[in-house]
Amino acid sequence: MGKSLHARLVAYRPFGARIGVLAEPVSFSASMLHDDDGAISIEYSMLSGDAQAFDRELTDGIEVAVEVSDGTGYREPDNARYVITGRSGKTDDRTKTVTYSGQSISWLLSKAENNDSSHLLTDGDNKGKRPFYSSNPGTILKTLLDENKARGGAATGLTLGFDTARDSNGDAWNRKYTLYYSLGTDLQTILSSLVNGGGCDWRTSGRTLKMWNADSTALSRDLSKQVVLQLARDISEAPFEESIADLASTILVEGDNNLLFRMDNPAAPTPWGKWESYSSQGGVSDKDTAQAFMQFSHG
Repeated sequence: MGKSLHARLVAYRPFGARIGVLAEPVSFSASMLHDDDGAISIEYSMLSGDAQAFDRELTDGIEVAVEVSDGTGYREPDNARYVITGRSGKTDDRTKTVTYSGQSISWLLSKAENNDSSHLLTDGDNKGKRPFYSSNPGTILKTLLDENKARGGAATGLTLGFDTARDSNGDAWNRKYTLYYSLGTDLQTILSSLVNGGGCDWRTSGRTLKMWNADSTALSRDLSKQVVLQLARDISEAPFEESIADLASTILVEGDNNLLFRMDNPAAPTPWGKWESYSSQGGVSDKDTAQAFMQFSHG
């Protein structure tokens, strides 16, 4: 007999201790995304026996985790911790049902910014920007998160599962970039640009931010020799989708400080001639870094 997957909600104080299981939701839905923020929506009646966890102001803060079980005990999977940031309902609802909404705890990176002006360049083409010279993703993120933590910011309750030398699998970082960040750039934007440039992948585990080299084997186990699913035997149907809409034969790349060059992709099919594209690389004035970003995005 096959196993069944069960899910439950658990409430926590902000960056604090476990409150308890939320056993009586009317309904809930949650998304857990790779390299991106997920979201959660919970409908809860304030008349239920365990609604006291929600008996607080939004500004008091509450975290909610999704835990899953196949019958062998509950555990919190990756990307399943959320911060509640909104609620809605009707004052005349006799069931006193309130809808709570929130984002993955990684969303807090959008509330941490590069705002330490002591590191800004005072002259040159990148005057007024924060430089990171030949730096790996771990160095960039850890440096900025440590500074935010010292200011008492959103990084205060986050733990890092990587460092400046190695990723979360213990592997040495294999990419370095020279990047310049404007004052006020949030860390979520910086992390997304590193992902899009092929520098890293990331997830959260509880309140721990983990980062790996892009396409790390730690995130993509090869089970092809152990698990073989055949159409019509194990799978009755399977979707497929294909598109050539984003193909490009030549890409005009524009960065900061008059950086402008063209990259060609001779391997791109040309059934209707060469298709052209344009890419803006904000914060990049180094050609090697811009080419590294483009080779990952369009390689």
